[in-house]
Amino acid sequence: MKKGSPNIKEACRAEAGAARSQADAARKRAAALRDVARARIASAAGDPDRAERLRNEAGFARREAELQEANARVYEAEAARADAQADAEEAISARKATKMRR
Repeated sequence: MKKGSPNIKEACRAEAGAARSQADAARKRAAALRDVARARIASAAGDPDRAERLRNEAGFARREAELQEANARVYEAEAARADAQADAEEAISARKATKMRR
């Protein structure tokens, strides 16, 4: 292995951290989209000329929020997988070290 390059365990932990960051960002975006949908619904009540269009746009924002929540769940699953892979790599390294000591 090259000096300074991460081992597999470290790389997997970094991947897990990145996936968790993406999940957090997706959840924040979902919350913002829900706020946009609520604002459009409220505006529709006070603007009969644009009410239909605003309600449609609110529906789009709600659907996009649902998609962002689904993406967050995918990123969380990716993080769990990467953590499990890092744990497995750590166990493999420990077994190899024990064998080499014998």
